[in-house]
Amino acid sequence: ALAGRAVELEPDDGDWHDTLAVAHARVGDFEAAVRAEARALELLPGDAELEARLALFREGKAYPAPSP
Repeated sequence: ALAGRAVELEPDDGDWHDTLAVAHARVGDFEAAVRAEARALELLPGDAELEARLALFREGKAYPAPSP
């Protein structure tokens, strides 16, 4: 909820969209995670870490990946 509120207050901050994406993924909402991470990449183009997280979310995996 806090990450969502941060995005509302700072809609052009890619870091907040990334945080929101991670939060969505951690609770299993990968569709929302992909949307938020894609927005983060629009705001922070070329960020390799964000691209890697987006790939994880598209595979239905959380970040960080749970330890075995």
